[in-house]
Amino acid sequence: MISALLLILLLVPLLLSAGCLSGSGEGRAPVTTTTAAPAAVTHPATVLVTLPAPTLPPAETAAVITASPDVFPTTAPATTWVVPTYGATGDPRIIVLNFQKEYFNADIPDCGMRKFFPEAAGDPAYGIAGRQGTLVAYPEDEIRRFIETNAVTNVTTVEAGRRITDYIEPATLGGPVCSRTVSTPTWNFVLINATIMGRNALPAEYAVGFNVRSKGIVVAQIREDRTLTLDTPEIFALYVPLKTAEMERFDSVEMVFARKR
Repeated sequence: MISALLLILLLVPLLLSAGCLSGSGEGRAPVTTTTAAPAAVTHPATVLVTLPAPTLPPAETAAVITASPDVFPTTAPATTWVVPTYGATGDPRIIVLNFQKEYFNADIPDCGMRKFFPEAAGDPAYGIAGRQGTLVAYPEDEIRRFIETNAVTNVTTVEAGRRITDYIEPATLGGPVCSRTVSTPTWNFVLINATIMGRNALPAEYAVGFNVRSKGIVVAQIREDRTLTLDTPEIFALYVPLKTAEMERFDSVEMVFARKR
């Protein structure tokens, strides 16, 4: 009896290790646990919009033009001077800017103009008939000297006033050499008056440009250099000769500045 009991106790571990005894009648298959990957997050695509470059108006360059002495230029000639700035900080303050066309009460014949103002009347390219012209200006002292030189007898005091016929007879200008010449074209003057005030703390030299516009286009520029001082007015009186047939083309004048040093 004791031997049989010992035999049973020895057989139980063997049976358990062989898998013959379990909680159910069958062995279970191993369980595999699968962890699902997180869903991908989709971001909206970034659209890069390329904007066209802004269309800028062409830079307007005003310049004194040097033209061929015998023909009006068909292509843009060389630029001899340019005012590079317009409305820059520190530019002089414009107090007065106006002009008066056909300043004299009588026109001057071409022959007389060629003798006394050859820089204008002797240059075939002079004027504002084209998109690029050439203009010159004379100070009041020179205009007064011109009148004094041609003043009639007994005239002792001369002013560069509108009534040129108070002092000289325009038809006789140039003397006998002009007596049998054709008087056309005729000329007159545009007077440009301007007063500016310097804003620079120390005295400085400025290039002052007077841009002449015709039909909205800058066709010529008159330049004058001045040394400007803070809060000190600078006055301009410029006499611009122009053919009377071109007077209507002279529309307006504006000032531009460039500090030289």
